[in-house]
Amino acid sequence: MGAICHICDSNTVSLAESYTDLFRVTSDCKPFNQGGKLGKCNSCYCTINPTDVSWQQETDAIYRDYSLYPLGAGSEPSSFDGSAMSSRSSILINKLQDLFDFSRPGRLLDVGCSNGGFFRCFSKYAPLWKMVGFEVSDYYRAEVEAIPGVEAFYEGSLERISGQFDLITLVHVFEHLPTPVKWLECLRKLLTPTGRLLIQVPDCSANPFDLVVADHCSHFTITTLTQLLRRNGFEVSVGSDEWIAKELTILAGRSEILNDTHVLRDDPRFSPFTSVEWLLSLTSTIVRESEDENFGVFGSSIAATWVAAILGDRLKFFVDEEPTRVGKNHLGKPILAPSQVPQNSTLFVCLAPVQAERVAKRMSTHGFKVVVPSPVPTPVEKS
Repeated sequence: MGAICHICDSNTVSLAESYTDLFRVTSDCKPFNQGGKLGKCNSCYCTINPTDVSWQQETDAIYRDYSLYPLGAGSEPSSFDGSAMSSRSSILINKLQDLFDFSRPGRLLDVGCSNGGFFRCFSKYAPLWKMVGFEVSDYYRAEVEAIPGVEAFYEGSLERISGQFDLITLVHVFEHLPTPVKWLECLRKLLTPTGRLLIQVPDCSANPFDLVVADHCSHFTITTLTQLLRRNGFEVSVGSDEWIAKELTILAGRSEILNDTHVLRDDPRFSPFTSVEWLLSLTSTIVRESEDENFGVFGSSIAATWVAAILGDRLKFFVDEEPTRVGKNHLGKPILAPSQVPQNSTLFVCLAPVQAERVAKRMSTHGFKVVVPSPVPTPVEKS
């Protein structure tokens, strides 16, 4: 024990002591130092990085030097949609088309709108909708306000926003919030009676590498995120881990019940303590395999950056299948296409094991050595 849960305010958080031995990364894909805290709340069952003074100081430093999608020149990353690569926004909006009538007028609020990437995509599908952006600062104000269909841009506090909305989106925002319940209270008031709140966050049960992101303070499973929304005045209509790989997507409307009293339950599929031990074991594997002279890592995002944090100059290259990244440098190392990898190389596919096996099959045709992580063990709980 020894930490307060910023989600439910209980003092029943159990810490993973060995977490401090892990290297970390920032959410804009930069190596970060060892340290920090990770634990599990034994009241709401969420996995958290306690938002103490140390976490706040580290996060403030990260955001002072933050780069939005640095390898994409400000454009959001792509994901596989079936067999093709598509932007995250287009995948989400295509899914939402089955649930919304975008041919009629409506209002959208994008919380954490950054430079307006979601708006540019959304306006193609819903030309009659008015769009409103919110950010913690006004850095992207001019860029967002210049997008056709944008009605307003707000910064600083949700309380400044006027009117109500048919759709409110938080895409990779909720995991950063140190006071998520207060945000939910505000967001509920901003929804129309029939409006929907869309939240997308990393799925820590499918992707243990989410745990090493230093500026994330909450890590959710579908169970813990759904329970949090229900207890704070929302009725969940969609809860999926299939819309986008390694992501959780929740769609919820206002509930008449402000304080759901259903008994909270744990998610037996995930334990942060088991995942931390797996990450530490994986660290040893990475160090051992990097003794090969030409050692590279697949990917150029969070997990690959974590490998770079561990290895430094022992990492020689990154490999990516996204054409827009090939030919660029990440952390001073080249990003190669699979066909460009030297035959005498070792490529470590640093992804969640199921995904890594799929990638390894594609890479095995190129002739170099391919190494994948071992499976994550069955969760072992700790109190």
